Amino acid sequence: MLAPRRAAFTLIELLVVIAIIALLIGLLLPAVQKVRAAAARIQCANNLKQLGLAAHNFHDVNRTLPMSNSGGGGVAQGYWSAFIALLPYMEQQPLYQRFYDKAVATNSISLGSVGDGGPNSVDASTVAAYVCPADGLPKPAVDQIPGTNAYWGLTSYRHGYSGLDLNDPRGGQDGVICQQPVQILGITDGTSSTLMFGEFANFDPNWPTWAPLLGSDNVPFSMTTSGWPNGITGPNCSSFYPLNPALPPTIPADPVAMGLQIALRFNAYGSRHGGGANFAMADGSVRFVSNSINNTPALFAGLGTRSGGEVIGGDF
Repeated sequence: MLAPRRAAFTLIELLVVIAIIALLIGLLLPAVQKVRAAAARIQCANNLKQLGLAAHNFHDVNRTLPMSNSGGGGVAQGYWSAFIALLPYMEQQPLYQRFYDKAVATNSISLGSVGDGGPNSVDASTVAAYVCPADGLPKPAVDQIPGTNAYWGLTSYRHGYSGLDLNDPRGGQDGVICQQPVQILGITDGTSSTLMFGEFANFDPNWPTWAPLLGSDNVPFSMTTSGWPNGITGPNCSSFYPLNPALPPTIPADPVAMGLQIALRFNAYGSRHGGGANFAMADGSVRFVSNSINNTPALFAGLGTRSGGEVIGGDF
């Protein structure tokens, strides 16, 4: 006589299957996260490669690299940041034209920082290649100053602005994308060992403690320095400061110490990749620089200057 067929799994069998699935998920999840992190890092490197090539193409046409910002010599002759100047070389000519037309219409000297407001304004424009996928910026990469109509497009990248303390009068004069036009031949420290662009981490775990200093608990950290067409300050960094710093969990009582902490964080390179950050060098190559470079601060500072005379080894 045939045994009766079982209609379904027993409870114990079902629990065993669920446990096996959970175990497999637990084993696979870290691997999936690593793959995603690696993909984000590669995409970020590609973005910086595009920026480096765009800067070289700008140099071919204008005989200098773009400045960090330029007042120009007349209406619509300047720009708020190099990210605007590079738009035509990033296959973004129509967007560049929008900035240009707006500057002409408002009789502005510089492209960008229009101040027309709103999420659809030209200042709120986004460029995919200006955003690292690991950075955690909003999608699209636009943010707002709370209580205002100021919306700005955001970037994960910074000009290779300086290797000096920005309190030094020479700070911002010594980099590659800085306050003066630089020719490739002027990068006498070597283009393969001089920073042109680098990453900035648009997240700080202690920002909620510090945000009220800017007048609101809700000011996004990204709105402080990451607006590429506009911003509270420009998208500039100095390799004088350590890589990947964080604001302290408590605000120093001394106003000077407080100001130094803010300056350090706002002007320091970093990323959310873990372990370091990507950089575009002045020769157009892209390198991942480890946090271990903080053990030799003079080396990192030297990478930020174009003609400081520092001897930089290939291993950094």
